Amino acid sequence: MEIFKINRPILEDEFQKYVHGKNIIDTFKYFLNIECSPEEALKIGEEKEVIYRKMCLESPDFKLAVGLVDFLDYLKEKGIDRNIATASAFPNVKFFFDHLDLDNWFDINNVAYNDGIIPGKPDPSIFLLAAKNINVDIKDSIIFEDSYSGIEAAKRAGAKKIVVVDSMKNNYAEKNNMLVIKDFREIERLIQFINS
Repeated sequence: MEIFKINRPILEDEFQKYVHGKNIIDTFKYFLNIECSPEEALKIGEEKEVIYRKMCLESPDFKLAVGLVDFLDYLKEKGIDRNIATASAFPNVKFFFDHLDLDNWFDINNVAYNDGIIPGKPDPSIFLLAAKNINVDIKDSIIFEDSYSGIEAAKRAGAKKIVVVDSMKNNYAEKNNMLVIKDFREIERLIQFINS
């Protein structure tokens, strides 16, 4: 089955608004003008993700972001609670845990993921669930994001602080409760921001 084909290039702005950080229902609605049930979306989405996971395994770039291991080790050493909130469905979550050793820092049973029911970002539900799953008040949380929809979701969730990882060079502007970094090698700035 062909997953979906739109017969035109996807513009960067469209990618940021309708793909990056979004669930598949939102993506289908925008690009294909179709409505589908959560069950249909998960089924079609999984067919697409099988291809994506194969591409990941074939890519030399399939690894954790530069500096992220050191930063996660720091959080673990300091006993700072942490969790993952992702627009990916569970098969991708399991894939990432299996291939990127995420269980060194996270409990897969606490991850908030796209179950076909939870609304996609910018709805804040996924962040609220991720915080609830580790018994943390979202108002005491710092959310790390790299997408427009995710940043908006973090704001709507009421996160204390937001760290924007601007590896795609979108030139996000810093605000009072927001830090923008290029990658996790900026660990000193991150630690200072967390402790401020």
